[in-house]
Amino acid sequence: ACAILQERVRSELVSKKIVAFIANGSILPRKSGASNLPMSSPPAIPFQAPPDSTMSQDITVDMGNLRPFIDLDAVPGETTKVKLSGLCVPTGVTLIVGGGYHGKSTLLRTIAAGVYNKVPGDGREFCVTVQDAVSVRAEDGRYVNNCNVSAFISNLPTLPGIKQLETSHFSSREASGSTSQAANVSEAIEMGASAMLVDEDVSAANFMARDGRMRALVADESITPLLYRVNGLYDEHGISSVVVVGGVGDWLDVPNNVILLDKYVASDATKKARSVSYQFSYGHVQYAGRGVVHRLP
Repeated sequence: ACAILQERVRSELVSKKIVAFIANGSILPRKSGASNLPMSSPPAIPFQAPPDSTMSQDITVDMGNLRPFIDLDAVPGETTKVKLSGLCVPTGVTLIVGGGYHGKSTLLRTIAAGVYNKVPGDGREFCVTVQDAVSVRAEDGRYVNNCNVSAFISNLPTLPGIKQLETSHFSSREASGSTSQAANVSEAIEMGASAMLVDEDVSAANFMARDGRMRALVADESITPLLYRVNGLYDEHGISSVVVVGGVGDWLDVPNNVILLDKYVASDATKKARSVSYQFSYGHVQYAGRGVVHRLP
């Protein structure tokens, strides 16, 4: 019954334009880094969606004859329907921000695990993600064969007399951090992913963003960071991005929604993030003509 409930919630997400649903009361942290068992509560804090946010929503599921086996709130006037309340991560670009050790990566790992059904007692059994969401990270040393990474890697330097390397058919026996992550993103797009899950902690720094000072110092750059592509990926291809960010404020220029975690408590920081973006943005609207950076009036 628990698995069927998760499948039916997952089927509701696409029609509601939701990437992931995190139910209130869920226990997100694990007992240890090597365990899939939930941490005891206390000290673990049950998850609660911010009550004043549009991302805080209810999802109603008809369980039919399985309703007696599901211990959830009933829908008034309905004998077979149950109601789940929690945080809905919308389609588009969503940032998960906060200080170190405040639960950002734990929330992202919960979203990543939401593509699978969990058993009762897992703590995340009512946390569900669209089935074609993919985690993307840097993989130094990975093998890449005939992969089109030209959206991120182009104009690679070559010695005189040597033909320019074509990055639309890129191959490498030992890819760097940035090229490996570019290949992972391209492969996720090719396989039809509707959402990408990215954690700054395990990503290549030069693939994620490039600030104004470095753009001013180094004009000839072969890498177009993911920062300048995420809006286009959603607007043109319908591919959402959920990105954990803790150190690069340039990311505040691009999201549709921002979730702030403070001592494991989630809040909606979208309006504040836009205010900060306008305060610190200086009008450099495009990155070498390759993608929109700042949404300034």
